[in-house]
Amino acid sequence: MKYLGLCGYRDMDGAGGLRVVPGGTPSATGRYHEAWTEYISLKTRNLCQYSLPYDKQPKLYSMKRLLLLSLLCAAMAGQAQTLYFTAYNFTVESKDVGSVYNMIDTYYKANKPDGVSVWLYENHFNESGDNHSHTLVFTGTQEALGGMYDAGQSTAFQLLSSQINAQMSENNGSLAGSILDAYGDDNGSYPFRQLYILDVEDANAMAASFAQFNAANNPANRVVTMGSIDMGLSPHGETHWVLVGFKNMKSALGGTRGLVPESQRPAFDRAWQAHMSAMGDFRIVRNSLMILLGTW
Repeated sequence: MKYLGLCGYRDMDGAGGLRVVPGGTPSATGRYHEAWTEYISLKTRNLCQYSLPYDKQPKLYSMKRLLLLSLLCAAMAGQAQTLYFTAYNFTVESKDVGSVYNMIDTYYKANKPDGVSVWLYENHFNESGDNHSHTLVFTGTQEALGGMYDAGQSTAFQLLSSQINAQMSENNGSLAGSILDAYGDDNGSYPFRQLYILDVEDANAMAASFAQFNAANNPANRVVTMGSIDMGLSPHGETHWVLVGFKNMKSALGGTRGLVPESQRPAFDRAWQAHMSAMGDFRIVRNSLMILLGTW
């Protein structure tokens, strides 16, 4: 399947396999996850190093030198359960965008999976290595998202896939992972979303600093989400994503700092610098601006 590629992907239990040791205690699970995180970090860096010529390897920049604006999919602050996502990138010609949207809209209005949110994005500002036209994202708990895949493909879904395949010019890959933290009320009113794909050196330091900073510095009129990429990794070494949502293009151009009242910006800047210092090193694999076209 060029479109969603759901055929044959029957078992989503592995989506949580890195977080739970079967029959293990909470402490054992924590030690397992820490060891696994370190192992994956080393493997990912090695893969990136051996896949690129030495003089083409991206350098690791200090967090102090880069401004990480923040956010992704559909999580709310304070979710008790871990949420997961799957995402499918594809390209359609401009003349076919309207009809493809109408197909997706009609199908998911009548066939929305239980407990799963569906999001369709346009990949608006991007770079040459990541220039697909659209992304379709599914988010939910492990049980809900896994249930959507385990249910198989209905006749209606097969028809949707066939119709979209006929208008899709390219399948641009897919990925899956976890939604780890979020701040702000993501109710669909933040259609302009700046996406950062990151290669993070210390996942635990990033998560702790992200939470500390955003809990205390959460300006109105934006939503920020952070998570990990666990499946569908490219040779470029990406490990995490951050998605920042804005209400309009003006706010997106000004970034998070632009939403902070001018009198509060010195304190915000000091908090940001402390945040950057605490997070450690990372590099931006790519960034783009996505526009939310619809959610179901």
